[in-house]
Amino acid sequence: MTWTAPAHWQPQHWGVYVGTKVGIYSMNPDGSDVKLLVSPGSNGCLSPDGKRLVYEHGDTIWIKDLESGEVRLGTPPYWGGAWEPSYSPDGKSILCMTGNDSGYSPTIFPLGSDGLPTGKYLVLCKGGEGCNPRWAPDGKRIVYCQDTRGAILRWVGLDEKGEGPDGFRKGADIDQGGDYKDKHIAAYPAVSPCGKYIAFSQSPVYFEHKPKLEPLGYKQWSFGRQIIWQELCVMRADGKVFVQLTDGGYANRDPDWAAAGR
Repeated sequence: MTWTAPAHWQPQHWGVYVGTKVGIYSMNPDGSDVKLLVSPGSNGCLSPDGKRLVYEHGDTIWIKDLESGEVRLGTPPYWGGAWEPSYSPDGKSILCMTGNDSGYSPTIFPLGSDGLPTGKYLVLCKGGEGCNPRWAPDGKRIVYCQDTRGAILRWVGLDEKGEGPDGFRKGADIDQGGDYKDKHIAAYPAVSPCGKYIAFSQSPVYFEHKPKLEPLGYKQWSFGRQIIWQELCVMRADGKVFVQLTDGGYANRDPDWAAAGR
């Protein structure tokens, strides 16, 4: 069966459809008390005090004051594309992915006392090397997806000494052992509140599963590797042990943790 978008929906960048009630919602853990926080918008993250919501729309980051309803730019006005925002654990900075089709980088935007960007920024890694960045719970490290094709997870410390004229941090791969990175793509990491584990999505590399994929209609991109389907996994923060949680063959991605981290 082929899915067709309703006629009143309008296509946005990267095939996202925005309708009259498509946006970011809040609800209780049991699914009750559903509230629309903002529409349109996606990839929302609440500030640690719960007073603001940072989210993306139109390749731009926005901040909504949930008490006053005021919406302001979440990145400096001269900035280009930015996606996947999240507040630092202390609420004083926003981390997001910035760049364009030629490359993406995890970038930090410090916030002022008014909760808005100061105009300063810190690009952690060179373009093309940093997608899906997320904070460690102590706010001292970032975990991100290394490259959109190689797609292994990496740590980068904010206290690392920058290299070269741009001060990019080198970081370190999370070694999952053996030939893992040759056969799988890891993405969308989320660090547990205790900092000991990482939830992430895992996808097989196309050419390792070609006989299974081609009958389903998957075609290999001309430039090689790509994410096919994704399953949720959890691993130790050092990558030494990991467990696959789902086995559905769907786009299981963007995991997060309950407050207790269990």
